[in-house]
Amino acid sequence: MDSWLIDVLKGIGVFFIHPLLYFFLFLTLVMGYNRVKKERGFFHVRIFDSISETKLMLTAGLFVGLIVSLLTVGVGFVIPVGGVVLIGAITLLLGLTFRLRFLSPAYVLGLAILLSMVLPQWKTGNTFVDLLISELTLIHPTTYSGLLAILFIVEGVLIIKDGSRLSSPRLETSKRGRMIGAHASNLLWLLPVFVLLPGAPVSSIFPWWPLLSFGQQSFALCLLPFGIGFFQKTRGSLPREAVRFTGKRVIALGMFIAILAVTTYWLPVMSIAVALLAIIGRELLTIQQRVQDDDYTYFSRRDQGLVILGIIPKSPAEKMALQVGELITKVNGKQVKSVEEFYYALQKNGAFVKLEVVDHNGELRLVQRALYDGEHHELGMLFVSDEKLAVQEQVV
Repeated sequence: MDSWLIDVLKGIGVFFIHPLLYFFLFLTLVMGYNRVKKERGFFHVRIFDSISETKLMLTAGLFVGLIVSLLTVGVGFVIPVGGVVLIGAITLLLGLTFRLRFLSPAYVLGLAILLSMVLPQWKTGNTFVDLLISELTLIHPTTYSGLLAILFIVEGVLIIKDGSRLSSPRLETSKRGRMIGAHASNLLWLLPVFVLLPGAPVSSIFPWWPLLSFGQQSFALCLLPFGIGFFQKTRGSLPREAVRFTGKRVIALGMFIAILAVTTYWLPVMSIAVALLAIIGRELLTIQQRVQDDDYTYFSRRDQGLVILGIIPKSPAEKMALQVGELITKVNGKQVKSVEEFYYALQKNGAFVKLEVVDHNGELRLVQRALYDGEHHELGMLFVSDEKLAVQEQVV
């Protein structure tokens, strides 16, 4: 029992020295810095702090990673060191594009399946590299296909659960030249996943690696960092609704891929279909979302009032339970249609504010709150103002 515990702890230790862990940290820090820079450029204020993406990455995928580990180890998916290196290399190359959506399991594992069929036919002349490449022939097609299907479904679950948590408002120009609002979700989830590696090849390359024995076979248990990236820009609907709809589509496609993955146990050649369906299908989902989103503009100036484009966390607006996408029609009894009218009406009563708000269901409600020193200028709401086809974003 003690030896098992020591082996597991050593396997976990690999996670903390894996280069991808620190690469993922680097990516989220860069994404957070760029997001804050854009937010300040649009609104002269940041919405979320620059490490919000990093904090979400380090916490949101832990439990999901445990569930995936139980599935991969329980089913008996075995990935040789060569396969682990290949997945890591693909992840690194796709991550260097700084487009997190390419870190979807569809692209990473889809490419891994296809390359595992091609690379063994080539020799590099380097003994160590050729050894790793030769190990790719040891991977059963069901292992890669099954792992792809599991992580594909997990991607959909994470999108539904967290995809809109750090949705960042931004400003764009419509096809008619008017300024409109949009939301962008750009996230990366870290999944610590236990995988089994074949013992003999591992011990030949890394003699110090602890092995677990099951009957006549030995395996190395290793905790690896898997990353799942996501990006979606929404301007035609509420970001939460749009992101959840995408998540449901991803899960549906993942279910179909899982069915195909089962067939690879009897028909290994079907793994090609699994890889191509994952890559092409995920790309088509992205294209379809963009096309449908272009049909309508949700965050634009309206005659009925002001649409809330964004709300700063911990601001009075958040404490008043106002939500992105709601329509403010009156402030302190005065009808407002522009940021300037909103600001003017707000100044009429410096100690108290009463808002008439139309919620997402089209129902009118009253929201009121006492204002304290310094708060009447910064309720924490962001709007779009497009007079003379120019944008004057203000935090009010």
